[in-house]
Amino acid sequence: MADPNWQLQKFIIGIRHERTFLISDIHGGIMDVVLGLRKKVLFPKGCFSQMTRPDVTKIILTDKDENLSLTCSIDGVVIQAEMFEGSLVAIEKVAEIFTHIVHAVLPLTEAKDKINRLGVIYEFQISNFTNSAKTIFSQFMKVNLTGIHDNMLMRISLKNPVTESVMSSKSHHFQTGLFGT
Repeated sequence: MADPNWQLQKFIIGIRHERTFLISDIHGGIMDVVLGLRKKVLFPKGCFSQMTRPDVTKIILTDKDENLSLTCSIDGVVIQAEMFEGSLVAIEKVAEIFTHIVHAVLPLTEAKDKINRLGVIYEFQISNFTNSAKTIFSQFMKVNLTGIHDNMLMRISLKNPVTESVMSSKSHHFQTGLFGT
């Protein structure tokens, strides 16, 4: 059971692939595919109703409050969800939406055989502590650091290099185990 002092703030899931510039030419097609998924997948109300194109390398779809956003860029596909108390979307729903989008968008980008990373990020805030960084280290890492500031960024990454794309037909685990069929 999660510590009640740890409050989930953001959930981010994404796929990184080899850089492909074709995406710059098919932003409209990507948007059409994502919006077409509304008929298949129950997106939260107003989901991906706003579009921005900050530069020629990416397209960002958000809801009007920017609580759920999708970024498709020359480097990959990322969904970020703000997970505040009373949020209308759960982690499982974000993962489901992501799965459908990835399976619909990647074939358009010609990057489905060039994936080199799948990432998931949980961002938490610790409440009721005057020195949350010290608390994290002392409770969970068993390291006592004195005199540190009350903010901290900790990144833990476990990477296994791959010799083949995880979406290739040889990677049955990705297609059926991780994201369903």
